[in-house]
Amino acid sequence: MKDDDLLLLLGLGGLLMISSGPEWGTGWRWPVPMLDIGGQVYEPVVTQEFKPGVHRGVDIMYRRRSLTDQAEKFPAGIKGADGFANADTRFFAPPGTAILAARDARVWFVGRAATGWSIVLDHGKPWATFYAHLQTVDLPLHAMGHRQGGEAAIIVKAGDVLGTMGGNPNTDRGKGAVDGSRLRHLHFEAWYKGAGNDAAVDPQREMEKRWLHG
Repeated sequence: MKDDDLLLLLGLGGLLMISSGPEWGTGWRWPVPMLDIGGQVYEPVVTQEFKPGVHRGVDIMYRRRSLTDQAEKFPAGIKGADGFANADTRFFAPPGTAILAARDARVWFVGRAATGWSIVLDHGKPWATFYAHLQTVDLPLHAMGHRQGGEAAIIVKAGDVLGTMGGNPNTDRGKGAVDGSRLRHLHFEAWYKGAGNDAAVDPQREMEKRWLHG
């Protein structure tokens, strides 16, 4: 789905994803869309602050307006058919939540590991972005900027749907980060002048300055 498709209907009883959500700086889109439930609009928020050396990047969900807000539709601690919890007492994320390209990019990597599907987008020097714990992906496998089989990489536009939000299914610390609560969320990193943990920078301050409400 392209950014000019304004609404993504998920078939969850009046729940809409507003895929053309606010910009995060010139040319950038927030990688999780705004959510409309019965006319109440929820902006995605950072659910865990950046922790250098421990947790690179940020986790993203939606914030409840109160402890009972959306509790009937998304009760805390209830896992969906995919095994991931829809919510805790402060945050929630519906199954099927779209994950969006943060900026125009060449797809650099698409693959599955113990921590779920992940995607890396190359936005041209000095920026790349990393999306982790996806439940599904809408892109073919990529490695080193090429599709599996050697074809040219797919080009995406800011706001294009990359896949759907999942959670971290990993239970083996030897294979990466683990999440005992199996909470559905997006792990998102902005990489500056490099790749991986050494290049990850904290995007939270810029997000908050632009429009994020935590």
